[in-house]
Amino acid sequence: MIAFVGSSMANNAAVKEEKIKLEEIATDCKKYAAAAVKVETIAAEQPMTQSEFAAAYASYYNFCVDANYSGSVPLLPVLIKK
Repeated sequence: MIAFVGSSMANNAAVKEEKIKLEEIATDCKKYAAAAVKVETIAAEQPMTQSEFAAAYASYYNFCVDANYSGSVPLLPVLIKK
């Protein structure tokens, strides 16, 4: 299991935890790209513009497709909070 933790967009103290099974998204590149963009958005602590989202989603989607084609398992980016 991989857990993502982040505060809500309103910057209040509420914390949401979402658990995603790597096996479910490793071969589904649409889910992989969406989860990776979510991690990136949480790390930036601000919403993306539509063009930033499109570029990030396409990049992660293509990475996933290439990884699956080569027989690798794409791993999600890691969010480290201090």
